[in-house]
Amino acid sequence: MSPPSREAGRGRGRIAGEGVAAGEGIPALQRRVQAVFTHATGARTEAIARTEVVGASNAGKLAWATQTGEVETKSWLAALDDRTRPTHVSAHGQTV
Repeated sequence: MSPPSREAGRGRGRIAGEGVAAGEGIPALQRRVQAVFTHATGARTEAIARTEVVGASNAGKLAWATQTGEVETKSWLAALDDRTRPTHVSAHGQTV
């Protein structure tokens, strides 16, 4: 599978953002993804939907931390299972 283009990434983020703002769950977000990215089906649309929701949540938490000054550093925490990307494994535990 080839990596997504920047444009595709922005499209997924927009789709997920609209769905999350509307209070939709993963099944509804999967349908949004499928409507735009017709080549993605089943487990792939679920993975995209979940990834975008987690990304949006993390972005919101980072924005809060930055705006309030409550948090001065952040640390990378990877799942460290057989699905974890090698780049995420190597980032595990890094603090910035």
